[in-house]
Amino acid sequence: MGCGYMRKSSYLIAYSICFGLGAYCWRVKNSGVTAPLERETMAEPAPGAEHLGAYSFIKVGEETISQEDIEWEFKQHVDAVTETDALTLIPDLGDRYVQELTPLKRALIGTAIERKLLFAFLKRDHGFDYEQPTRYSKCLAEWQESVRPNESGLTRFDRDRLKARLCERSILSQYLQERLFAEIKIEERDLLEYYKNHMADFKLQEQVKIRHILAANEASAKTLKSQANAANFEALARQYSIAPEGVNGGVLGPFSKGSMPAVFEVAFHLKTGEISELLKSNYGYHIIQVMQHLPKQQKSFQEVRHQIECTVRRVRQEEIYGKWVEKALAAIDVTTPKAVW
Repeated sequence: MGCGYMRKSSYLIAYSICFGLGAYCWRVKNSGVTAPLERETMAEPAPGAEHLGAYSFIKVGEETISQEDIEWEFKQHVDAVTETDALTLIPDLGDRYVQELTPLKRALIGTAIERKLLFAFLKRDHGFDYEQPTRYSKCLAEWQESVRPNESGLTRFDRDRLKARLCERSILSQYLQERLFAEIKIEERDLLEYYKNHMADFKLQEQVKIRHILAANEASAKTLKSQANAANFEALARQYSIAPEGVNGGVLGPFSKGSMPAVFEVAFHLKTGEISELLKSNYGYHIIQVMQHLPKQQKSFQEVRHQIECTVRRVRQEEIYGKWVEKALAAIDVTTPKAVW
């Protein structure tokens, strides 16, 4: 079984590891890399643009990120959370709207710079054929699926930028897996050392296993409570409980404190076999019988080995990614006005 994040390595690109972006911000703010740029003639900027200062483009190697590119990225994100048929609409913030969304635009600028920076850097690796047609099959299929429903309403500008974004991320993800992460070797001693140093993270808290009857109203609950005893509790749960687990005799758990609705916390204060008083919640009226108390215990190494391997692999990937970003920053010229930040 693979680690979940391994199947989605593009998250490293999509969300930008803070180390890389932080290094870039430090470099821009402290190196004095600026350029007196004139603002391009554009359509009316999206909300939030006026809070970012005037800039016309950012130069990443031979690639240019225009203000129009950023406005487009920003619009995609804003449209996604303000569409009228969304389940939960964004509240009307009035004048606060642009202020609330300004951090989003700044983040998008950083993400775009990092994506362009790393894509330009991987092109220099002659051991990786980024122009191989088969590398683009997945991103092009995703692009076609995205544009097909709204093709009539999309301009060439929209389609081209969406294709570029999807394919750059896809190629970066392939590069990470093939050229950087493929070399990661995790020895058994590494996993054992992690387990030894983090044993507190693998302790099971006190848990309890219960049977439980849920009644719709207080009258029914009082009748069931008067009838319930250690011998017939399971049968009553099967016959009368309206909870889904009633068919299994009302069995719930084992569960630890805080992992279930508060009404079940009383189980930790009852003895094994003891039946609770009536307990009211938003779901109705509950009656609980404690089946078993499970004390705190330490999970064995074998129980958590896969979890540890995933964690160690992720940490190694982040370290490698961070170093790769550092190399890219040193190799690729980035010119941007300080006003962007």
